[in-house]
Amino acid sequence: MNPKDVESIAGTLIFHVSAATVLARNLATALGPAGLMMISSLIEESVKEAPSKHEQAFWLTLKDFFDPDINDDLSEDPIEFGGRKDH
Repeated sequence: MNPKDVESIAGTLIFHVSAATVLARNLATALGPAGLMMISSLIEESVKEAPSKHEQAFWLTLKDFFDPDINDDLSEDPIEFGGRKDH
């Protein structure tokens, strides 16, 4: 693979990961508690079906967007880090 191919593939990967995070963030804030549970369950199934630990880790990271204990935008009582909200 030549450097131009690597750059193109890496750029595509970065674009799609960025799009996935924006989509997850927007979806997480738009869903109610029942929707968050549904999305978390669907992602958990993807974790089980993932063929590698790297893919499992990716799915688990995506699942964090839908966890009110991790995503302050979903929490009624956000955890403050260093005396400020971490946004």
